Amino acid sequence: MLKKKFKIAIAEDDEYYNQVLVKTVQHICSSEQFDMFDCEIKSYLSGQKCADNIDYDTDILILDHYLDNHANSFYNAFDMMKAVQEKCKSCKVIVMSGQRNKTVEKDLMIKGAYEYVDKERDGTQHLRQVVTKIMKEEATRFPTVKVA
Repeated sequence: MLKKKFKIAIAEDDEYYNQVLVKTVQHICSSEQFDMFDCEIKSYLSGQKCADNIDYDTDILILDHYLDNHANSFYNAFDMMKAVQEKCKSCKVIVMSGQRNKTVEKDLMIKGAYEYVDKERDGTQHLRQVVTKIMKEEATRFPTVKVA
């Protein structure tokens, strides 16, 4: 079967939580319902590395709201979305944050975030639902081709 490349990038500066997100996405990608995809997952521990290295054809970016770029300064989701959207026009950005600020959430959605996920309220479960929804939408656009 011909598989479609599906690229997911994760930008989270907390090393432990970054790995939790990677494992969560790997689990989704390994699901039988998405066997038409060849998932490529890249993770970044700083906003700068993500902004510099994200591929133009990334399908999903999972983005921490505040990212340390390890150079004594920080990126927030607004900065990152602007930088990433210049390189990756069709990338669906999922912003994750531990702060519960409805104004920030609303502003991020207006600026183009696909979804806002509260890390403190079943964050990985909500993330699973959002990533699964996006992948299901993409699966309907990709015809399954069997190779003899």
